[in-house]
Amino acid sequence: MQTKTVPIPISESYTLLEDTERGSTIYKAYHNQEQQLVVLRKLRETDQAIFRGTREAEFFRHLKHPHLPQILEFIEIDDELYVVTPFIPGKSFQQLLSEKKCFSGQQLLLWGMQLCSALAYLHSQKIFIHKDIQPSDILLTPEGSICLVDFRVFLSPGRRPVSELRSRRSDIYKIGTSLYHLALGERYSPLEQDNKMDELARILGAPFASVIKKATDRNPSKRFPSAKAMLKSLKSIPRQDRRYCDLLYDIKPDR
Repeated sequence: MQTKTVPIPISESYTLLEDTERGSTIYKAYHNQEQQLVVLRKLRETDQAIFRGTREAEFFRHLKHPHLPQILEFIEIDDELYVVTPFIPGKSFQQLLSEKKCFSGQQLLLWGMQLCSALAYLHSQKIFIHKDIQPSDILLTPEGSICLVDFRVFLSPGRRPVSELRSRRSDIYKIGTSLYHLALGERYSPLEQDNKMDELARILGAPFASVIKKATDRNPSKRFPSAKAMLKSLKSIPRQDRRYCDLLYDIKPDR
């Protein structure tokens, strides 16, 4: 993609370098004061109402997790609100799938644990994902780790326990469908779940396939009650299936 400079009339802090996606929705930019590459991502209209509040913006700026982008600040461009995050090199899984890339069970298990860790952290902050997690939302870095770079979020309304439990199980479903998609190279379909479980078990092994099946159960009450519980089950797989035993050295013990 050819680099182009696009002026930002309301800020001298940034020099836009190029579109990185869909017109003016996402820009790669250079922070002139900090001297670093960043990404400016336009928030959806429904999210802009949330983040225009100073309290909410400050709350999200203090979130820190290795598999989530660090929010540097929120800025306005032509009456639209953008979130600024450090530029993270790598490719989205949508790009990798379009390139017909295949992923090993060990890779998928490691990435599944990283996604669960990120979600468990968000849930601990009463933050839930309000959209399907798509392969385009997950970035694979050159180091082989993932980053959930684009997610529509909402705060638990009134901090109600029932609402939180329903939201947690909805997010767990999204992790399961993402792992299914990456393993089989096709979108998850509830109607095809029973027919595809044998194929999933053949590719990933029965213990890993059973975790995905539980995460995507049609009955939300039968899914994992939390991302932390799903993470614990994923961490137990190397002790059940020898093909994953090498990951025992990469798994940090629960605290």
